[in-house]
Amino acid sequence: DSPDRLVLAMQRYLDLVEENPVPLRMVHGHMHSALGEWLGEFTDIREELNTIPNKKLRKKAVEALPQYRAVCQKLRERILEVYRTEGRTYPMPV
Repeated sequence: DSPDRLVLAMQRYLDLVEENPVPLRMVHGHMHSALGEWLGEFTDIREELNTIPNKKLRKKAVEALPQYRAVCQKLRERILEVYRTEGRTYPMPV
């Protein structure tokens, strides 16, 4: 298993959201559900995720996707760094 598999799945999910818009509160919730344990380790990235406005109208969902993608990319980079330096493929929430 790839240590960043959940992030890759969320990136694919965001592609699907772009094609089939849903309310941002759902995107936000799914990000926390899928990535929550890693976000528990990298609390600065969790805080960044929590600053993304998620109460916009459905037609505005695509506008926030770049912010969600940026969070995914940062998290992926951190996870891969942990894997390279520690060999760890699982989160260790603080």
